[in-house]
Amino acid sequence: MRLLFLAIFFSYSSQAYEISEASFNGDNLLLPIPDGYCDATDDLTGIFFMEYLLKGKSDDITKTAPFPKVVFTRCGFENNLNEVYPWGYIGLQKNSSPNISQKTFNKQVAIILGNSKFMDKLNEVMEDSVEKKWSEYGQDEAEINFGEYGVLWSDENALIFQVQNKLLTEGEIIIEEVVASSTMLNKTAVYYYITELENGETTVLENASRLIDNSKRLKRIN
Repeated sequence: MRLLFLAIFFSYSSQAYEISEASFNGDNLLLPIPDGYCDATDDLTGIFFMEYLLKGKSDDITKTAPFPKVVFTRCGFENNLNEVYPWGYIGLQKNSSPNISQKTFNKQVAIILGNSKFMDKLNEVMEDSVEKKWSEYGQDEAEINFGEYGVLWSDENALIFQVQNKLLTEGEIIIEEVVASSTMLNKTAVYYYITELENGETTVLENASRLIDNSKRLKRIN
């Protein structure tokens, strides 16, 4: 399942990075893992988060969300549930017919994010969905609110965006910084999500940079 390729960086030296294979909608894909992270899908943290991600998949909002295929964590933390942040996953979704180009997708998302009424309604639905998931873990009093969001970067390889989650559970406020990338391939849309605590081990800028570099690899090897 895991392959190791040699990647040559554009500006300096070369180093190895990990790649996972996935099949989706008749498409066989090579999915590079972002720098600093390792595939944890078959490890303890991967099993835990995959179960969480798949909960509530019958809901309308999650039916249309990217299907999770790979979970990754910081290398060396694949089986450490006590230090799960930062963690991430790769989700796959069928590209529309006719296929949406990266340029068109970037423009459409910018328009959507600029529509405050639509985003308020979407946030409301998403918040209900996440709170329902938490209730299945016995956190009936948990509440979540989506804070700041916006596009960080866009080019011919990907759109990089940020969302802030504010979770209230057991009287404690947890603020998560989610950095994500969306890359449109011919048949499949590939999404990467990295979730980190506010003031955690990594920064929004670091993870955005990782996903920008990673999107180049993703396009190059598929």
